Amino acid sequence: MTKRIGFIGLGDMGTPMARRLIDTGSDLGVWTRSAEKRAEFSKTGAIAAENPKQLFELCDVVIIMLASADVLDEVLERGTEQFNELVRDCILIQMGTTVPDYSRGLEADILKAGGRYAEVPVSGSSVPAASGQLVAMQAGDPETLMAIDAVIAPLIAAKVDCGPVPKALQMKLAVNTCLAGLMFGLVEGTNLARQCDLDMQVFRQVLEAGQLSSPVVKMKLPKLIDEDFSAQASVYQTGQNIAMILAAAKEVSAAMPIVEGVQAIQQRTTDLGFADKDVVATIKAYQQLNKI
Repeated sequence: MTKRIGFIGLGDMGTPMARRLIDTGSDLGVWTRSAEKRAEFSKTGAIAAENPKQLFELCDVVIIMLASADVLDEVLERGTEQFNELVRDCILIQMGTTVPDYSRGLEADILKAGGRYAEVPVSGSSVPAASGQLVAMQAGDPETLMAIDAVIAPLIAAKVDCGPVPKALQMKLAVNTCLAGLMFGLVEGTNLARQCDLDMQVFRQVLEAGQLSSPVVKMKLPKLIDEDFSAQASVYQTGQNIAMILAAAKEVSAAMPIVEGVQAIQQRTTDLGFADKDVVATIKAYQQLNKI
């Protein structure tokens, strides 16, 4: 029985996830660097800790949803005695995405300090995060995964056991490879449809009526057609995922020519000033290339 769930990382994904936990009745403590964000969450019934140490003192299960491995190490003061004190007797649920080798090392350090670790990356953007429709891939000790079952239940529509750490992250990055192919195929196909002067609503009708119809297509195609670049998953965020896919592929000598092409398009989009916009803004890179 947990005394309170902790949540660290109230960014684009962490914020709707934390709100979902509050809305479904979880006793939640939160911490983020932003004092404004902490104040916002304190008004919702969550306990806003002043620092990570206070949060870990309040909670025996802590969910981490941070942007990168470097930020995670900094927040947890990994490699210091403070890290050992934070994670001792705590279950740390890492729901963000890192390269698999990092997660393997983090688990080893937490176990050595007397804590427990669950690797639970999720598939989905801020929209399914807000409604508890994420797909969780989990790896770790079976008893630990059983202990966190009720904690993560409000956040997910489905979960898949992947085996020992870092198999969940390897699974997440393999799935993200498929997603990148679908997403950038959609952008590239939309660019071709426009260049052919097709009726874009007819293009949408054909896609949504056929085998390519999916939640991703139904969510992203209207944004592409309308050039609505408000961020659900930004060019920067997806670029970070692409970099992690390529790093994980390098570890196992997997060829990734499609993903390497995706990375080039994302870099061009970033250079055009759209890093903080939704990934559909990569259509701007195609439009620039059309003119060359």
